[in-house]
Amino acid sequence: MKRIPEEALAYGRLFDREGLAHKMKWCGYRVDKTPSDLWVYQEILADTRPDIVLEIGSGAGGSGLFLASVLDVLGAGSVVSYDPATKWARPRHPRLEFRAGDPRTDEALREELSDAVRGRGQRLMVVEDANHTFSVTSWCLDAFSPLVGRGCYYVVEDTDRHRRADCEVWLAVAEFLGRNADWESDFAREKFHHTTCHGGYLRRKGEGNDG
Repeated sequence: MKRIPEEALAYGRLFDREGLAHKMKWCGYRVDKTPSDLWVYQEILADTRPDIVLEIGSGAGGSGLFLASVLDVLGAGSVVSYDPATKWARPRHPRLEFRAGDPRTDEALREELSDAVRGRGQRLMVVEDANHTFSVTSWCLDAFSPLVGRGCYYVVEDTDRHRRADCEVWLAVAEFLGRNADWESDFAREKFHHTTCHGGYLRRKGEGNDG
């Protein structure tokens, strides 16, 4: 596990203490991410050009809007964002679709993604920011990672390994990596050091779309 520099950890503590993640907005909609992670997201989108981004955990919708905005600039791709909560007045964008519910119980979603990837050769990227438990993170990894092509990413948010060693999300990621040799944590994506995805920028090794 790559060590985060103490200076970055100190800034992370300040970021948390000030509650800055909850004050982040994209075009007026709350994002709940760090600026450095958003920058890395746009680099990944530009580098890998996914046709579909599956976001698990929509929140207020700002992160989905951010991803859709970047895809709009790139000229291709769409975002499907899942969340059981319906309390938010979420944004609208032609490349963004919000769905209410739990992707674990939506067989139609998995069939739709499988058809897009295996039937039409589309590239999938996953951003998992669900309820931060071992079981949910593990289930989502097992269900959706096989659809992510080589060279593409499955990003797990809030691994929090640098905050506490017993973080359930990180333990789920570590267990997944331990039994899936064709996946790796891409620490090069943590070049800004301040991240909520420490060890969670998962890249499927190799090149080509064989999801």
